[in-house]
Amino acid sequence: MQEGDLRALRTFLAQPAQRDRTEQQRLRRFLGTKSGRKIRYGHVLVEALDPDRVPAPLDDLLANV
Repeated sequence: MQEGDLRALRTFLAQPAQRDRTEQQRLRRFLGTKSGRKIRYGHVLVEALDPDRVPAPLDDLLANV
């Protein structure tokens, strides 16, 4: 992880409470464990998008704004 959270993510994923959650649930929970992390990763994820491959839900949203 280029954002410097790899160690925190590994620690989080090793917690027994996370083992029964889906990958999507674990990621969502991890992003909410530190103030500002959702905003920061929102920017990182949007910047990583290929403009020619925008996910359909996002494309639909932008078309209706």
